[in-house]
Amino acid sequence: MPAAAAVVLLAAFAIIAVGVDQGWFSEWDSRVLALVEEDHNAWTRIFWVMTLLGNTTSLIALGASAVLLLAAWGRRPCAFLLAFGMLSAGVASNLLKVFIGRERPPAAAALIELPTSGSLPSGHAFLTSAFLGLLVYVLFRGDAFGADARAARSWASTASGVAAIALATIAAALIGLSRTFLGVHWASDVLAGWAIGGAWLAIIVLVFRAWSRRRQLAAVHTPPISLRRRVVFGTLLALIDLGVIVMNALSDSLLAPPGT
Repeated sequence: MPAAAAVVLLAAFAIIAVGVDQGWFSEWDSRVLALVEEDHNAWTRIFWVMTLLGNTTSLIALGASAVLLLAAWGRRPCAFLLAFGMLSAGVASNLLKVFIGRERPPAAAALIELPTSGSLPSGHAFLTSAFLGLLVYVLFRGDAFGADARAARSWASTASGVAAIALATIAAALIGLSRTFLGVHWASDVLAGWAIGGAWLAIIVLVFRAWSRRRQLAAVHTPPISLRRRVVFGTLLALIDLGVIVMNALSDSLLAPPGT
């Protein structure tokens, strides 16, 4: 399943990248941008918050917190999976931006400061898809916090499991959409980001499965720290993440909509 998903999503990304180069999406991208420019309303602040959650600094803080919590629970293979997946995705995103070199939308359309990096793919869409997908996969594996694989599959079919998957999907969707709504990405950039993010997730999962089978890491756990220390540690990390997001909000504030 992950192999098929990787092939399909990589093909989708390639089609979008070629289409952008050939101008297939130019008219559609312009129409979408013009449409959202006409509808800057109460949704603006919601999308601004979502884009803050998905920027590089926030993802580094959230990703590092998740890695440290997994390690604190004694699940070092899962912590390594998340760390490697996010680091490699960040490198891939930057390399693709440089290689493709697509220009951003006009600065006049942006409601936040226009980034200087390339436009395709959307790093927000790419990295949040990979990050949230890896978190869900860690829960599905069943050994993230000590449950067995059968319990994880059972969890995935419960209301809480379905809700977790739905929330991750909605969050990734809103963060990606926020980039077009705020005028810093073309719509096709976001589509490409979701496609390559999903493909990257599938590839990382395939590599990790093969590696864990070869090294027999599926059941490797180290003793977790005490529950009290885990609670204190988790609370401290949550406060640090909140501080990072607040600082992002102060440094990347909303600009006045064009024409106001």
